Amino acid sequence: MAAQPKQKRSKVRTRTRRSHESKSLPNLSPCPQCKAPRLPHRVCPECGFYKGKKILELRSDKRLAMMERRAAAQKIKEERTKKTKAKKKAPTKKKESEEKKDKK
Repeated sequence: MAAQPKQKRSKVRTRTRRSHESKSLPNLSPCPQCKAPRLPHRVCPECGFYKGKKILELRSDKRLAMMERRAAAQKIKEERTKKTKAKKKAPTKKKESEEKKDKK
């Protein structure tokens, strides 16, 4: 059989022992790039920079790039449709025979 405690440990004794186990807040330092709070010696989660260099490609960066590409593609598409509409609306030259018929 295993050894058994001779007496019950009081709540005070247990709680005083556990008083040092509490969690503390992390030491946050401001990011030199974007001034957001970040953990020291780690990449900034907001801007993705570490020691002045871009380390992470963040989702927000990817989204912005994707939105810019979509906007550019949409703009090109609109320009193409305008050109095709302008071509369709442009007056076509009638043949001489048709012009003679229209005059009569």
